[in-house]
Amino acid sequence: MAVHDAYARLTPYELSFPDLGFARTHFAAIRREAEARQVDLGDQTDFVMLASTGQALREIRGPQDDPALIRQYGFLLYHAYHFCEAGEPLFLVPTARVRALLADDEASDSWQPALEPAAGYVQMPQHLVWVRAMEDAAPESLDGFFWARGRAGTFGLLFALGMRGDRPGLSVVPAPELPIEDVSEWTRMEMREGGGDFTSSMPGAEIDGLYELCSTGEALKLAGLVLRGLERGGVGESTAAAADGTGPQPTGLSYRTLS
Repeated sequence: MAVHDAYARLTPYELSFPDLGFARTHFAAIRREAEARQVDLGDQTDFVMLASTGQALREIRGPQDDPALIRQYGFLLYHAYHFCEAGEPLFLVPTARVRALLADDEASDSWQPALEPAAGYVQMPQHLVWVRAMEDAAPESLDGFFWARGRAGTFGLLFALGMRGDRPGLSVVPAPELPIEDVSEWTRMEMREGGGDFTSSMPGAEIDGLYELCSTGEALKLAGLVLRGLERGGVGESTAAAADGTGPQPTGLSYRTLS
């Protein structure tokens, strides 16, 4: 599959909530209930326990969906809510920048993310980075990741993968709530025993320069390196996707590209 980074593609946010008016109505109800009950919406557990969140989850679940998926829906709704509240900030990282960030020779310096905006979505080049959600599962292409600032000194990540034009749906992999102060340490760590972080054993990976995430540690390291790149590198002006009709479906959101 060819790597694609010409424009930002349809996001997990848009795929999961094709009627954004529906989503924003539910998000307003969640906000009102949280204010009335003085609930910290940065706390993922408290967010999911709200009655308004439960109502939204019941409506977005398909009638044939496995009830066990409710936890994944909860994480997705949490990140979608904060993404919307932050103004739907979408960033596209081109292939050349991904390669530079993952080979960064400045990874040893100390850095702590500001996480401004407080939430957002980073879209990776299509089919460049691959993930095995389970050890015996086939690898799926990483579309990108959400971040959201949580309770004091923490934030959450949600990785989205398996988005394809020939089938509906996607897979999401949450990371545990994480201390912001630890992010710099992730970028300096070797996550694979013996080194070789991000290298892939998939057929043809070396020829095409593909990457693979084989552990939560590697996913966290990738997110840390990319977030640092967003803060230290330049980002272009907000733009709308321009597609020629032959590539993947473009996003309907404005986005910025890491230069």
